[in-house]
Amino acid sequence: ARLTMVVLMVVTTAVAYTSSSPHFGTQVGPASDVPAVNLNSTISTLVLCVFSTAFQFSVPSLTNETGNKQKMVPVISSSVSFVFISNLILGLLLASFFGLATNESSSLNWVDYHGGTWDGEGDIRESRAWWATMISQYIVLFAAIDGLAIYPLVAISLGEIMMSSMYEDRTHEMEENWKVRTLFRLLASVPQAIGSIFLSDLGVIAKYAGIFTLLSYSVCPCLLNIFGRRKMEAEELAEDTFYQTAFSSPGCSWALIAISSFLIIGVIV
Repeated sequence: ARLTMVVLMVVTTAVAYTSSSPHFGTQVGPASDVPAVNLNSTISTLVLCVFSTAFQFSVPSLTNETGNKQKMVPVISSSVSFVFISNLILGLLLASFFGLATNESSSLNWVDYHGGTWDGEGDIRESRAWWATMISQYIVLFAAIDGLAIYPLVAISLGEIMMSSMYEDRTHEMEENWKVRTLFRLLASVPQAIGSIFLSDLGVIAKYAGIFTLLSYSVCPCLLNIFGRRKMEAEELAEDTFYQTAFSSPGCSWALIAISSFLIIGVIV
């Protein structure tokens, strides 16, 4: 479904890019107000990039159900590559075509898509061809439909994290109890359900979700690395582990904390 949406967005925008007639509302060809460099939204863009690639937390839960986890490596690698490449292509293409009129939730730019079938009179949504209506509705509604598909994955992953925090070494034992497992998954579903009642702007949601993503993916692991090293040193144990890399040094951790803190403050301010 996501691949279909990406293809439709790329193709319809590319066709409109070279057409001499309007395909999106009354806009003909690419926008003329596209600045070569615009630093005003740099912080928000970086935070949104972090949020849009926030998938690591679900990998353990998803692969836990597979018999041969090694076969999941190419699956996850191809999925990650698709996410980065498609986001890059769509970001460059939509920004160059819609310019400053690009919505924070880019799919909303397809609300008035008619593919050149609108005669310029009357309401676009009533006058356009049926296939243009199908493309428009599919792209516009995809964010909500995709959210329904992702929602259970988030609930399952968050439920397992909450279960691990409570039962610690007994987590695997309690996972076999379907009543306990279901209870934690239901509890993990509550924050998103309540939040959606008060806030529906996907752009705002993505920005503030990006803040918590930065905290959980950047700040917290760096703090664990720094204080873990101090603990190992105090216990006179080796600081280096099997997972040691060039980015495991305290200096890299402090640098990442500083960058993440700057981004978080920038979004809040």
